[in-house]
Amino acid sequence: MDFNYLDFYRHDFKRSDIFKALSSVSPVSLGRLQRDYEKEGFGVTDSLWQLRRRTTAEYFSKVYRAQTEALTYSKKVFPTYKFIMPDALADDWLSTVDWHKKYPTRDHSLHQTLTAYIVAKLLGNGESKYSLMLPNGKRLLDYCVEVMLQGRRMEYFRNYAMSIGTDFENLGVKMKEMWAKDVFYEAAIISTLFHDMGYPWQYVNKLAKSVEVAEYSETMTMVSNAHAAKNAMRNRLLIYPFYGYSEVNIKHASSTYDKEVETLIDRALKESHGLPGALGFMCLNDKIRNYRQIPSLQESSYRLILDYASMGIMMHDMEGLYWDNKAKEMPKHSMLRLSFDVDPLSSLISMADILEDFQRPSAKFERIGGGDVGLEYNFPCEETRIRIRNGVLHIIYRYKSNALAGENRKRRKTEVKEYFESRNGYVDLTSLGIKDTVCEVIW
Repeated sequence: MDFNYLDFYRHDFKRSDIFKALSSVSPVSLGRLQRDYEKEGFGVTDSLWQLRRRTTAEYFSKVYRAQTEALTYSKKVFPTYKFIMPDALADDWLSTVDWHKKYPTRDHSLHQTLTAYIVAKLLGNGESKYSLMLPNGKRLLDYCVEVMLQGRRMEYFRNYAMSIGTDFENLGVKMKEMWAKDVFYEAAIISTLFHDMGYPWQYVNKLAKSVEVAEYSETMTMVSNAHAAKNAMRNRLLIYPFYGYSEVNIKHASSTYDKEVETLIDRALKESHGLPGALGFMCLNDKIRNYRQIPSLQESSYRLILDYASMGIMMHDMEGLYWDNKAKEMPKHSMLRLSFDVDPLSSLISMADILEDFQRPSAKFERIGGGDVGLEYNFPCEETRIRIRNGVLHIIYRYKSNALAGENRKRRKTEVKEYFESRNGYVDLTSLGIKDTVCEVIW
């Protein structure tokens, strides 16, 4: 499979209309937030206009398309995104023109939507026959659905789904597969479109300051206090990774284990953007949604989708805590390791996040006379390709020149190894039949 901007431009995400999330949104709560936020006087239209003034027409058109895609999708799944988007655009522009020691670019306005496009393509846009063919002879989407419904290591997920009223077990075999396919696909697209919303956390922090609803102070407490965060997550899907995706570990955890979990949550709040983003996504949705005690299958399924999306947002950025050492020879917190037969959604998002390196802009400054500074937007990587041969996954990054490929070769190969090395990489691909991963950087 090849991933590039032209292909994205021609590609339309499938949007599932099976589950009607809007029916569970409280118009009163959303309207109150809308009125409070409008007092700030700076909305989506203003932010896009300000961005247009500061960028080239070509770059702006790409960001505009990407953010329009996200905003359109958010109307159903994450209505409060429109309150965050202006600050997200402003901060992303600052990140793009700023300098960074480790990475040359830190764009997310394009990156999130392009990553969602990669996920959609890997999953065949929700149709199995177009999904990635695996070495184990199955299509990726079919495999993810299979482990969701039958996988021994995903029993925690099925039990959680049933606990919130998602009575999918009463469906026939074919209907159950269709249900799981829709749930997985929609959760994958949602979580990828917003996976970097906690990077940095100011996005939602700004929202909390821009509305006068007192309830928002609870949300901010959750992202600044590990104990409060743990309590908020205690009965939600988000808590499972900290206990190794094990219900037994949760139910029979010792006080020492619980304390270690709280310490890990504290570090995740301070050192990652995944957990803050996940808590923001979960809590902001909770604030505007009405969940009935005896929900319909559609309503409870969408609650399951949003909870699963929250977990994907959190886990895509746990690689640092998983290794927790500079040498990265042996992981310190092995319970956080992702695997497609345990958490296929988070594994997929983390994989796509690494694949998406193309079109990430790098600002170039130059003196143009009279003391003025000229600003040009460019991108070093043009395309990512993946090939699977004899059980080996080949990830190929194509850069614009030999010099750019040389500058990025070591970083890309190191990153791919840290994520996908078969023994200890953050994302375990072996259940897919992939025994090794090779990174190539070309031009």
